[in-house]
Amino acid sequence: MSWLLVVLSLIFLCSQAIKEARKPTIPISYWRNKELMRADKMNPYISPKQVMKNLEEGKYYLSDEEYEKYKQEGHDI
Repeated sequence: MSWLLVVLSLIFLCSQAIKEARKPTIPISYWRNKELMRADKMNPYISPKQVMKNLEEGKYYLSDEEYEKYKQEGHDI
């Protein structure tokens, strides 16, 4: 009976490891548009799950040039 528990635990751990390995990494440039992200987080009609989906799709993306311009204008980062 204990071997069954060990086998089930191994299957569960392997499935969790596969799920974690399949998660895409989000580039840092997708996190740069803080004002738009903050506005979406404060909107009661947008769930945290939707904010993460928008982040993965690149809604908050700022290119390096836009980011430098944004930074030089004195915005809080």
